[in-house]
Amino acid sequence: MYYFPYNNASHQNFPLLLNGSYVGGCLIVIKGAGAQGVRQIFIANSQNLNVYSRLYVAATSAWRPWKRFAPYDECAPKPAEADGEGKWSSINISKTDTSFSATTFVLPAGGTWAYAVMRVIEGSANIGGVGGLYTGVAAGGAVVTPQIDANYTTNGWRGFCWRIA
Repeated sequence: MYYFPYNNASHQNFPLLLNGSYVGGCLIVIKGAGAQGVRQIFIANSQNLNVYSRLYVAATSAWRPWKRFAPYDECAPKPAEADGEGKWSSINISKTDTSFSATTFVLPAGGTWAYAVMRVIEGSANIGGVGGLYTGVAAGGAVVTPQIDANYTTNGWRGFCWRIA
């Protein structure tokens, strides 16, 4: 961890520019494993909560751009009933649904969706349970195919998705 005061000159470790000066703050550097590179988190010393993160990707020898985290009071209200960003939808597919597939489920059409689903499974010798949590982001209407264990038969998907763009 490092602390930097404000700086009038441009510097790669200062993601926030206010009134002609780069705002100082606390820089946290986290070394990744293998080719994961290095992650930096910068907490700006400002009245508002300004937290940024970026990643150095060793495979490409390049820094990704700084991205600002949105504090809880700046996030769009969720869930939303209307179509568009913030809309939530359930994913509740059973083996009796005609849209059911043992290895896939389909996101609602339009935009970009984040999802979180549990795979409901029935194994050999009538052993049942939940086959893991799967999360991700995909385009609307996409057929999502999580990697599943071939030792089980998938009987359904239970979860939710929300439109993020």
